[in-house]
Amino acid sequence: KVAALARTAEEAARRAGPSARRVDLGEACVGPGFIDTHIHALQAAADARLVSLREAGSLDELLSAVREAGLGRRPGEWTVSGRNWHESRLREDRLPTRAELDALGLRGPALVRRGSHLAVANSDAIALLGAASLPGDAAETGRIDADPLIKRALGLAGEPTPGQRRDDLALVLARFAARGITTIREAGVDGAELALFQALRDQGRLPLRCDVLWRIPEGSDTGEARRLIAAMPQPGPADDPWLRLTGVKAFVDGRIADAAVGADGDEEHLRITPPDLQMIVEDALSRSAGVGCHAVGDAAVRMVLDAYQRALAAGLVADPRRLVVEHALSCTPETIARLAASGVGVSAHPAIVYEFADDVRRYWGTDRAARAAPVRDMVAAGVRVAAGSDGDVPPFDPLRGVSFMVTRSASSGGPIGEGQAVDPRVALDLYTRCGAALLGAGTRRGRLRPGMDADLAVFSADPLACPAAELPDVEVLATMLGGKPVHDPGRLMEGIGGA
Repeated sequence: KVAALARTAEEAARRAGPSARRVDLGEACVGPGFIDTHIHALQAAADARLVSLREAGSLDELLSAVREAGLGRRPGEWTVSGRNWHESRLREDRLPTRAELDALGLRGPALVRRGSHLAVANSDAIALLGAASLPGDAAETGRIDADPLIKRALGLAGEPTPGQRRDDLALVLARFAARGITTIREAGVDGAELALFQALRDQGRLPLRCDVLWRIPEGSDTGEARRLIAAMPQPGPADDPWLRLTGVKAFVDGRIADAAVGADGDEEHLRITPPDLQMIVEDALSRSAGVGCHAVGDAAVRMVLDAYQRALAAGLVADPRRLVVEHALSCTPETIARLAASGVGVSAHPAIVYEFADDVRRYWGTDRAARAAPVRDMVAAGVRVAAGSDGDVPPFDPLRGVSFMVTRSASSGGPIGEGQAVDPRVALDLYTRCGAALLGAGTRRGRLRPGMDADLAVFSADPLACPAAELPDVEVLATMLGGKPVHDPGRLMEGIGGA
């Protein structure tokens, strides 16, 4: 725990007592650890052993990375890419084709994944999947956008062992800790994935505090959703300091290209009907303390709000912050006012707009792009909002997220939504104090106060004094969880135990 705060070294020494160890950090700055309220550590871990395409800036670079990885493989061995990249970052602004993958001369199947729901396969992979059984023109183009087919391809490619999956997840969580993150909310697990987190907790290998949501896979019908909710394990103690199952995750609309951003109901882009969503929310609250609904566009957010307000009126949940709207990237002023009045939580992810600004402009138009990720308006209205990254496809680095919230300077195409820029203090607050409040841990985490958990990050420069554009370059010199160093490459905290 944090024992005391002091303004001078002398005062700190007096309050700490003679047995305390002194660590001189020089010009470094200490702050509360970051809290990411919506992240996909499991997706990042699943990509850990795959071909990374994140740095590719053109199709040539992407294809070269696939070729380099695949040419050294045995005949018949699969080459599979990670999913944390997007074609909008390529100069050609398109996916590769089956013919382009065939031209690489690999001696086995190849699957280039983009995100979790889209992939391109070469001819060898198409043959193994059964060309005649593929939908549409997938056999000709190689483009696969059916989750069951992608899952089958990954099964043919060979899944990591449970031990490898645990190691990969531990590696990803350590990467998060290295950027000052001390708490995450994992946005969807199934039983086997929950077991990975539990194993790391039991082995003492969790470098972060982890809240997790029980996932209803996208596209599940109501019967399947209800079966999955019924199969959800009973949540453990609400005060478990390491791992908590805190609710159910459901999908209401799509992503940027197919979000329900239109007026009225925008039924074309909604994935669920209002009665079915109400049923899922009520079933979820009968089994857990919370719900998180993926809702990107305004029509989806309104539908979720309707369901949440009915649940609140029925007394199904006491704290409205346990009902969370995930994303809420496109909201009208009227919807923002409703969010504020309802008291429900919003996990906002400006990093999505940073990473995919070109797509936001293309699919949403000028007016909606100017209001994308309306964090400023939400804060001003009093919405119970906190920050998350939706990483690892958008960048998970909280300092990158803070930088974008302040500058609104996107990864491509220049600034976007400058009217939604916020003060650095507000941006940092959204990643710390507000995150703890959203997770129901506001009395324990998110601030440096006596008696609160000593979840700390040590920065090479003061994030409040550093130019916002330079924040992604600020080093995290150390990260501490409960007073124990979990990231300390310079061994600044060597010998310090937990408290």
